[in-house]
Formats: sequence, structure tokens, C-alpha cells
Amino acid sequence: MSAKEIQEDLFSYLSTDLDIYDFGMFLNEFLGDDDEHQVEDLTDAQRLAFVKWLKDEEKPSQWLMEDPVMAPSYLMLHAREKLPEGTWLMHFSRKRFKFFEYGSPIGGLHLSTHIVKKAKVDCKRNLEDGLFGALFGFAFEPDYAYARGHWRDTFGDYVVLFQCDDAVLCDHDTDQDSHQVVFPLCSEYNEHSFSLEGGLLGELEDGEQILFDSPEDAIDYIENQSNPKLQGIL
Repeated sequence: MSAKEIQEDLFSYLSTDLDIYDFGMFLNEFLGDDDEHQVEDLTDAQRLAFVKWLKDEEKPSQWLMEDPVMAPSYLMLHAREKLPEGTWLMHFSRKRFKFFEYGSPIGGLHLSTHIVKKAKVDCKRNLEDGLFGALFGFAFEPDYAYARGHWRDTFGDYVVLFQCDDAVLCDHDTDQDSHQVVFPLCSEYNEHSFSLEGGLLGELEDGEQILFDSPEDAIDYIENQSNPKLQGIL
């Protein structure tokens, strides 16, 4: 599977309102008996009634309260749009790194910041295992004035600017970083590392440092191949 196909599937999954196959544990309560039931055995009318009952009884909220990590990610993370190829993104970090090494699977993606131990990505396989086998990373659109003022204290004093062809812009419920971008790891490219010191402080190929007032200025410098060029990841 390609990163573009994963982008399509990620957008579709995070656009889900409610998938009754995820809520099979509530079937007995809905049907009012202790028999063994399967979602696929429901009639069309029962399916519609089941969806209405789940919403009326606030079962999605109940699941998020009782076992948030195991709840479907689409209950808290909602797709807005598939970002175009070549989109520039910004990732915050507490230290510089050479490449994106750890990420989160689709299960628990909505609470990834609360999961301390992330999974190590294998780029030889990550874009081949499909939506439920892939690991994902988070980033932001590079609106520096807003991002720096809102997220620096939470995510760290370093940023990586990079491009991606296969990212999805999302809204994230009950979190300060409500406007996020999710992307399949190993689909990123053209990474450049900066520290946040009065702006974006980067290093040129000749060893000198250069300070940019905004991500937009840094991106313009990179795209116009100014000399001396910026280093990639340090």
C-alpha cells in the first residue's frame, strides 16, 4: 500500500461518525437479552435503531470516559481535509533528531501525547502495512506566531520543518492542540532542524547560523535555494 492510499484511508477513518462494528459490546444491552449476538446479524432497521440508541444513550462518551485509549480514534480526532502534495509542516521537539523514529498506531492515535512509550518505526514496512499497521506522526501547519505562543512550552524548544505529500488536517477534541496534522511516518522529506531562539535559528552548510523571523521565511529560503544552503537535519 502506498502513502497516498494510507492518506485516503486515514481521511475516511477519521471522517467516521460512528461505526457500529466498533460498538458490538453494547449489543446485549441494546437488545435486552443475554444471547450471543453479532452486528452483522442485525437487520437494516435494527442497525439504524442501534446507531440511534448508541447516540441517545451517549455510549461513545461513556467509552471515552471508561477506557479512552481503547476507544476508536475517530471519536476524538476528526478529519478536515487531505493536504496537498508538498505541504510544509512543523513538528516540535524537546531535542534535535535526525529523522522521525517513533510514532503512534491508529489505535490510541487520539491520545498519543499521553502514551509515553511510542513504537519504533520500520520504514521498510510502514507504508506497506496499511492503515492499521502503519505508525503516524503529528505536526502543525507552520503558522509560527500562533504555534510558538501556544505550543512551545508543551512540546519543546526545537522544530523540524519538512514536507509531506500524504498528510491529513484534523480537529482534536478536548486538547489544546485542536488543529493538528497527522501523517504516515516515512512519507516525510526535505527535513530541516531549528532551535527556537528569538525566531527559527538554523545552520548553513558553511557552518554559520541564520535566524528567521517565521517558518514562512525559512521555507522561502529553502525553496529558492539561497546560497549558502541550509543544512538538513543536524
